[in-house]
Amino acid sequence: MIDDNPLTTINVQWLRSTVGLVNQQPILLPGSIHDNIAVGKTGATRAEVEEAAALANADQFIMALDDG
Repeated sequence: MIDDNPLTTINVQWLRSTVGLVNQQPILLPGSIHDNIAVGKTGATRAEVEEAAALANADQFIMALDDG
């Protein structure tokens, strides 16, 4: 049940688009921090990546790095 609705009545595409998974052990891919954040959205702009970093409270940490 989700919100008192049987799972059999819920649109699977909608459900999959609203559920996310965040692993407890982060895995960094080769490349920049920008590249690693952008993996979550194909064609992400720099502004979108910066916003995602800010929403994750990682922006201050990133800006403190040598290359920002």
